[in-house]
Amino acid sequence: MARLSFNVAATDPASGSDLLPGGMYIFRIEKVETGPTQRDPDSERVACTFTAVKPDGMKGRKMFVGFNTRNSNPQAERIGQSELAALAAAVGIRETMQDDQELVGKFFLARVGVRPQKKDAAGNVISEEQNNIKKYAPANQWDEATMNVAVVEHAPTAGAAPNVPAWAAAAPAPAAVPPFAAPAPAAAPAVAAPPPPPPAPAKMPWEK
Repeated sequence: MARLSFNVAATDPASGSDLLPGGMYIFRIEKVETGPTQRDPDSERVACTFTAVKPDGMKGRKMFVGFNTRNSNPQAERIGQSELAALAAAVGIRETMQDDQELVGKFFLARVGVRPQKKDAAGNVISEEQNNIKKYAPANQWDEATMNVAVVEHAPTAGAAPNVPAWAAAAPAPAAVPPFAAPAPAAAPAVAAPPPPPPAPAKMPWEK
């Protein structure tokens, strides 16, 4: 038996959940291991450890994701290969990947979700809630305004210049007409000149 000196009362107990809140993150790929699953020795699964670097409040948090690149279930294999291809594209790998270590050290942007707990018909828990990645994208698409899932559209600050297109700003505004200005008089209609008098009729011989 080993001696132990630990103050339980002075330590906050663990919450029992390491789930990340849903939202936008930049991750660094810390570790990649490829091997068979426990249930199927002929399978292949790429297990990755991601470490959050953005947002600042989540920096250092871990997320563990696996990709089934070979599986007896065709649907699981198709999904795993598709998601791994999305990760590879997000970190700039678009050709054949020869080594899983090519992923290590790369950064990417991800939209993280929380998959709810699953229960069977009897109410027994089949799987606890867990994180999943809904979308992969290049890290250079990060925007400080979209650190959370909901992108908030802020109202313009008082006194700030309106967002006017360049072509609209260049056009001069029409001059304002004072409310007391009298309306311009209507132009008089043009009067046509009278037609010239008809020529005198020629005299007949007996009238001469």
